[in-house]
Amino acid sequence: MKLFHKLLFSILAAVLIIFAAVGYISYTKNTKLLESEIQKRALTLLNTNIAKLSEQLVDLQSVATTIGVGYEAFRSTDESEIRTLITRSLSTVPFAYGSALAFQPSMEDNGNSLFAPYYYRDSGKFKYTNLATPEYNYPEKDWFKRPFVAGQPLWSDPYIDVGGGNTAMITYSYPVRVENVVRAIATADVSLRELTKLVDEIKVGTTGRAFLIGKDGMILAMPEDRWEFERTVFDAARELKMPRLEQIGKDMTAGKQGFARMRDPLTKKGGWIIYGPIALTGWSLAILMPEDELTAGIHELHQQMLIIAAVGLLLLIAVIYAINRTVTKPITKLADSAKHIANGEYDIDLAGIAAKGEIGDLTRSFAEMKDSLLRSIDNLYQ
Repeated sequence: MKLFHKLLFSILAAVLIIFAAVGYISYTKNTKLLESEIQKRALTLLNTNIAKLSEQLVDLQSVATTIGVGYEAFRSTDESEIRTLITRSLSTVPFAYGSALAFQPSMEDNGNSLFAPYYYRDSGKFKYTNLATPEYNYPEKDWFKRPFVAGQPLWSDPYIDVGGGNTAMITYSYPVRVENVVRAIATADVSLRELTKLVDEIKVGTTGRAFLIGKDGMILAMPEDRWEFERTVFDAARELKMPRLEQIGKDMTAGKQGFARMRDPLTKKGGWIIYGPIALTGWSLAILMPEDELTAGIHELHQQMLIIAAVGLLLLIAVIYAINRTVTKPITKLADSAKHIANGEYDIDLAGIAAKGEIGDLTRSFAEMKDSLLRSIDNLYQ
């Protein structure tokens, strides 16, 4: 192998090893730093949206509380005044779907004194209905019975309010007391469609999404075209054959907060999920973040580094070629000349070996040696 090739391969091999080591260390370190930064920003995003949802839910609770406290203060028996109290309270929170003030049935008249005025939004206007019908039977509804027995405000599980608001909803119920005895239940409803709109506003990049589950794992809100009533996160995990999602669902229903790698069940893309509880209701919010979008910047940086490395290698090869012209070639020519002299060919011209510096000094010394050798041979023949 020629000297030039040895020089070229040795230097390129060393440089490639260095580039590979630096590239690997840089990629590994940058990826870890990026993931750490993503986790920090994801936590901020989660807390911000939990706070936003909580604020909306507190506003919703205030509707029922205002109705309840208002009735406790004035104890009006006038139906028009009660209905006005409901509509005024409901109008203060656009997020609220409907509200009712459902009274405890009288024990003496076998429930004939049922009274439950209810207003809900329909096409931008308030629509009225009285829930006190045998078909609806509100005293047996969870939104009435559970807080009445418990004597404290409660959130219901999701249900479809057939005969009332006629939509899928969740209800906040406030027990109304008269002389420290629960006499009625004031309610405020949020439709799952409206809840889904709020959750659907949470975006991470183009394909990132969020979903909300209840205390039992029921999916309360997710992208609207994918939502199915009474479907749980555990149902989705089994259907999609994603044990990772099932474990995360267990953590969410247990009220835990977490951050983990997980493939998006809908897009099938790799990414991260961050989740945490909404303390006010016991629900849990999760946000899915697409890896390809969040790491696009670092991938672009690594591509630029590869381009720079490739350009650097080309420049290095050019430098090696320049060294070949100024060092390697003169040495090779000098070696060839030495072979000729060894074979008795003393008439070779060393002036054609153009070199500077140490190589030039070596060439001139070699020429002087040749001339001295010729003079010695001439003296022997004389």
